Amino acid sequence: MDPQLESDIILQDLDLMIAEATDVQASKRVRELGFSVEHLDRLQAARIDLVNRLDRDVLRLYDRLSKRYSHRVVPVQDNVCLGCFMNQPTQFFGDGNQKMRACQSCSRILYTN
Repeated sequence: MDPQLESDIILQDLDLMIAEATDVQASKRVRELGFSVEHLDRLQAARIDLVNRLDRDVLRLYDRLSKRYSHRVVPVQDNVCLGCFMNQPTQFFGDGNQKMRACQSCSRILYTN
């Protein structure tokens, strides 16, 4: 898998964990399930470290998508974007190359499983 794509997936996971930890209602539900909501500072430090290693163009795309979607990086299955459920061109993933690609409908960053 492309290292930038892998970093985007990790960044999205960190952003979702930070959002959940800082959301009062979500963190209350997590605590009720018996989990702790600690180490927010570690999550934020890990995010900063990752952002500093990302390509600027990739980060710009990710940030632009962050304004529209909670999930900016989504899988594609059977040539269907699982963010907007629109078909992608057949040749889009046919070469087996795991480089970064964007959905032609919603512009989310796509990856294959």
